[in-house]
Amino acid sequence: MRWEGPRIGSGGSSAFQAVNLAARWGAKRIILLGVDCRSPGSRWHGAHPHPMQPNPTETTMRLWLDAWRGAARDLRARGVEVINCAPGSALEAFPKMEIGEALAMERRPI
Repeated sequence: MRWEGPRIGSGGSSAFQAVNLAARWGAKRIILLGVDCRSPGSRWHGAHPHPMQPNPTETTMRLWLDAWRGAARDLRARGVEVINCAPGSALEAFPKMEIGEALAMERRPI
């Protein structure tokens, strides 16, 4: 992620950009839903119909995972906790847990 200036970092996906924006706006805990990074040719919500943006390839998925690994280091260094609640996700850069457990954490201080 690029933290210098007003630029929003791009890891190739809207989820990456949303996490970047939330962190820049001061979020200290972010819960990921549907970020599986494991479905080349589709998305967790199904393929985009033509003529929307092409669906990800295996190469795209590898690039996204690399971007998330780099972002995870930056986020941790800035005190931002990210929890991955996408079942079966290939994204290993953040701790994984069930959504109910993550939401219960919201009641506890960071």
